[in-house]
Amino acid sequence: MNNNKILLVDTENNTIEKISLLINEFTEFELVVNDNYIELIEEYSANKYKYIIIEHNCENSNKFINHIFTVNPSQKVILISDSINCPIDCDTCLSTLKFVRLLKPVDLKAVLDYINLSNEFICPNRFRFDSIDTVDKFFDFINLESNIYFTKKEIIENQLIITAKDPDDKLRIDELEKIKENINLKYFEYEFKENNSLAIKSKIY
Repeated sequence: MNNNKILLVDTENNTIEKISLLINEFTEFELVVNDNYIELIEEYSANKYKYIIIEHNCENSNKFINHIFTVNPSQKVILISDSINCPIDCDTCLSTLKFVRLLKPVDLKAVLDYINLSNEFICPNRFRFDSIDTVDKFFDFINLESNIYFTKKEIIENQLIITAKDPDDKLRIDELEKIKENINLKYFEYEFKENNSLAIKSKIY
C-alpha cells in the first residue's frame, strides 16, 4: 500500500470543491472524501494516508480522531475547526502526535503549506484555549457570522452578552452548544437568561 493519499472528512460541498481543486492543482496526492464514520474506520484500516483533513463539525469527528491516534500516533492530521476548545490537550499533542488545528475562517493556502511542508507540522493554535482569559479577548475571538439565531454580541458592565436576532424564533441548540464549548470554565462563568441571551463574565478569584 502506498501513502500518496489524503483523506478528507467533510460534508460541505463548497469546502470539498475548494480543497479538491487545491490538492489536484498543486500536489501529487490522490484525494479520498468520506464522512461516514463506519466507512472511515474501514477506509483507515485498508489504506495508508499521508494526511487526513477533518472538518470538526462532522458527526463523530472527535471519535474518529481518537481512533486514528490510537491506531497510529504518528499520523498527520489537520483539523479545521470553529471551536477554540481542542479535542486533544496541548501537552499530550505536542509531545506525541502530529496534529494541527486551523481555526476558521481558514485560508486554504495554510492547508496547502502543511501538505507541502512549507510550514513545520506544528499546531499554530497550541495553548490557544488557555490564552483566551478575559472578556475582551473572548469578545474578539467569538465568531457569530455564520449563526442564524445567536447573531449579536456586546460587552455590558464587564459581561459579554450574546443575544438572538429574534428571541421568539426557535432556539438553535447547536449554536448554543458551540458557544458554550468555547467558554473556558477556568476563567469564565455563564448564565442563560430568560430572553435566551447568554451572559458570560470573568470569574472572581
